[in-house]
Amino acid sequence: MPLKIGLSRQVILKFISFGAWRGAELVNAGEIFAIYLLKAWQGTGIGKLMLDASLRQMNQHGFNNVGLWVLDSNSIAIKFYKRQGGSEAGVSHSINIGGTDLVEVLVTFSSAVAPIPAKDLRGS
Repeated sequence: MPLKIGLSRQVILKFISFGAWRGAELVNAGEIFAIYLLKAWQGTGIGKLMLDASLRQMNQHGFNNVGLWVLDSNSIAIKFYKRQGGSEAGVSHSINIGGTDLVEVLVTFSSAVAPIPAKDLRGS
């Protein structure tokens, strides 16, 4: 069906992408490739629910450790991940985006260290 422009406006509110770890830094681990939440919805608890659900699902598939890369300049995200039980692994690497060199740090979650809480808000 062809897209009809102007009849409706679609906005991406949130998404999360995850799977098996792609690098050499972690063994038998899962990775959060990308997480996004529209700014207007940040601070509402939706990001925590998305993160919790992805961590639980990866744990169910045998990944007891999960990592994600975050820009070292994104202190808000780093604080969020730490509040959710993540910790900086002391590993970083440089990336180039649009001709700008940036540094990403590795944040890890371990179910052996911090249990991943299950929360169901359907009845709330």
